[in-house]
Amino acid sequence: MRAAKALSRASLAAGFGAAALTVGALSARGQLYRTQKGQMRVIALQDGSLLNLNTQSRARVHYTASHRHVRLEDGEAFFEVAKAPDRPFIVHAGGAEITATGTSFSVRRLAGEPLRIAVREGVVRLG
Repeated sequence: MRAAKALSRASLAAGFGAAALTVGALSARGQLYRTQKGQMRVIALQDGSLLNLNTQSRARVHYTASHRHVRLEDGEAFFEVAKAPDRPFIVHAGGAEITATGTSFSVRRLAGEPLRIAVREGVVRLG
């Protein structure tokens, strides 16, 4: 009986360990947000920023201790960036990096079209 309990606890601990590794791996890639054709979506990000996804769009959000990263994989997004001068908000889209610390702007990335950036408020740096 004791051996069965010990084996059961070891299996349970191993299962939790595997689950923790899986969650860690998912976090390293970031959280994927998407919209379908005709759908729009507003996402409140954990740093207080807002991500507004237009129709048929995909964006992946990933945070580090020093930066906030969004990869716009396809479509269009409008960002209302929470102010954090010591932690830049960087949007990666079509080979470009758009950096902000607290502003609002949109990025449009569609196949066969040039990247479009429109700033509503504040300043962004294109790199």
